[in-house]
Amino acid sequence: MWTPQAECAFLDLKSRLATQPILRPPDFTKPFCLAVDASDLATGAVLFQEVDGLEHPICYYSKKLDSHQKCYSTVEKEASGLI
Repeated sequence: MWTPQAECAFLDLKSRLATQPILRPPDFTKPFCLAVDASDLATGAVLFQEVDGLEHPICYYSKKLDSHQKCYSTVEKEASGLI
């Protein structure tokens, strides 16, 4: 059920994805960070750097899992996002 709170959260998320910080070029003098997550259907990752206390995304990755990968454990699914 789509509630007014869900609509508000969706609009907030959509707004955040369309405003700063959007993708920024990498600064090779700073360390890189990688966040990975997986579900039963897909895996995803974001490469980012911290600049002035804010996390700035450099690139995103997502991939739908194939039938064999769907049988992986959660740790294996997340590890596949690292690859």
